Amino acid sequence: MKTAMLAEDAVTKSAHRRRPLTGIVLALVGPPILGFIFIPLFRTIQETFGPKGNLEGRDLTTYAQRDQLLFNSFAVFLVLLVLLIAWRAPGWSFRMATFFVGIVAVALTLIGVFFGLMAG
Repeated sequence: MKTAMLAEDAVTKSAHRRRPLTGIVLALVGPPILGFIFIPLFRTIQETFGPKGNLEGRDLTTYAQRDQLLFNSFAVFLVLLVLLIAWRAPGWSFRMATFFVGIVAVALTLIGVFFGLMAG
């Protein structure tokens, strides 16, 4: 009777345990998906709040600063997302693996987004 209860408890605990590979997959796939969403959003913000009319004699520094702030904010958002996913991983080894995989995905996503925005 006692062994059956222990086996039932073990099955219940294993059913509610988080799967470590889910976090790694989320950290690997999440940033590129968000990058594909960010590019059209960034372009919409540029078109909506961009300078109108003749640009001669107009200081465009504020628009460049806005674009840089948007890009940097997106980078910080991706890093925080990866940190959150890594924090939810069970055990330190899976946390570190999720973090490193996520940081590589964030770096490649930011490079891709930068070139995607440059392509116009």
